[in-house]
Amino acid sequence: MLKIVIVPGAAPSTPTARDELAERLSLAPRSLPEDLRRSNRGLILRALHHGGPASRADLAKLIGVTAATASSVIKDLDDLGLVEELGRTSGSVGKPATMIGIAPDGRQIVAISLSKPDEFVGALVDLSGTIVERRTYPRENRTGTDALELVRSIRDELVGAADRPILGVGIASPGIVDPEGTVIRASRLGWQGLPLAHELGLGEADVHVANDANASALAELTFGTSNATNFVLVRVDQGVGLGLVLKGELLTGAASAAGEIGHVVVQPDGDECTCGKRGCLETKISGPLLQQAQKGADDDVVRLAGAHLGAALASILSALDVADVVLSGPSEVATDTFRDAVRDAVADRTLPELSERLVVRPSSVDDDIVLGAAALVLDRELGIR
Repeated sequence: MLKIVIVPGAAPSTPTARDELAERLSLAPRSLPEDLRRSNRGLILRALHHGGPASRADLAKLIGVTAATASSVIKDLDDLGLVEELGRTSGSVGKPATMIGIAPDGRQIVAISLSKPDEFVGALVDLSGTIVERRTYPRENRTGTDALELVRSIRDELVGAADRPILGVGIASPGIVDPEGTVIRASRLGWQGLPLAHELGLGEADVHVANDANASALAELTFGTSNATNFVLVRVDQGVGLGLVLKGELLTGAASAAGEIGHVVVQPDGDECTCGKRGCLETKISGPLLQQAQKGADDDVVRLAGAHLGAALASILSALDVADVVLSGPSEVATDTFRDAVRDAVADRTLPELSERLVVRPSSVDDDIVLGAAALVLDRELGIR
């Protein structure tokens, strides 16, 4: 049922905001004719997600379709319970317009993060990105089949706790994950070649799996406050990984290993790494190392870690012409000392055309791994990103 309420006239979007939204929508790939209706649904939902409530006429203009097409697609979305009518504007000029918005409670998403070393985190998330319920589960050093069974029980518990239809299940895992949801390798969990999406498949909802750094990048792209569509997100926890976003698209690489910079050697005669090499980036920068340095007020260690990260990033940023670096992980990566060290190291190794534009900033999304798992489902199921 459509919800009709009379609301005061809505303030028009600023030209800048409308231009940013139009640019974001223009980045969405256009589908073949047989998939056009699904594509239009995704574009309308994306416009509502990033631009807020809008009239049918405005949505038609934004996505470049006729008013009749927009109305038909909106009816489909309403029948599915994904959008709702929010009321009519009461402006003094012209006929009042009925505003359409995403129905936050239309579906819930089961989101699971496997990133933390000591615990797994699960949540129910609505369509607006609000965490309805968040639960933590001690990992107790489980690996292999034991870790898989814990994830299975988390999925079952959260599905049972949902009070709305489930849109899908999203899982953010460490390691390399292919597009089909197979964990090619996650050493800390003892998984290799594990078809996680298949193992956790549900009859009523699809399961989607992504690398945790990529999930964080999706969270920033979908729920971030900057509206950025070109950035490199650095995820620091037990190791280091990147999520690469260009023109609103997440880049995963030919073998799903894009962004795996943790084992790039930054000091050939450095400490031995778990991979067998010496001086890998992960031996110089990790969550535990930064936390220990911060507790001891050891700015030199923090500064050196940031410098190593900046050195590893410089060639990547130059090759991609990306000047927006987002830091995700423990609070220590958001300190001025660490961020300044990253920025200075990049600036020392790049041309002014890039370094003068360079921004190094913390993620604007709390609980970004869990919300990244939710963003993965929104992207795969509804085309929202």
